[in-house]
Amino acid sequence: MDLYLRPVDLDEALTAALDDLGTGGRALLLRLPNSCRTSSPMPLFLTRVLTALGADALRHSTPDAPPTLTAEARPGRLTVRITDGTADAPTGARADSLPLRLSRDLTEAMGGTLEAAAPWNTPPARAPSR
Repeated sequence: MDLYLRPVDLDEALTAALDDLGTGGRALLLRLPNSCRTSSPMPLFLTRVLTALGADALRHSTPDAPPTLTAEARPGRLTVRITDGTADAPTGARADSLPLRLSRDLTEAMGGTLEAAAPWNTPPARAPSR
């Protein structure tokens, strides 16, 4: 099977992820640059990762501290960080959860990395930009 890179606009992937999350009355704060493009052989994986991480962050956040998604584009790299606002969850327990393991696998399949940060923040997903 041949995989070909194609430009992916983070706005498109994020819009699809937010559609997948649905309207549950919970907010996900977005802090995005004006333009954030990357290339990926698997744009659907990027959407699935954003959906899984967003759902996990919403599940573990409180109404008074909604999760925040920030993105940063650098040459050759797109970094997305989802912070859920909880500092009391042990990193090992959450970093090994099913949504995060699946997101890590999908991110690595795209050639990126997914890392957990301490104190607990939902991990940044980094996809190489080609």
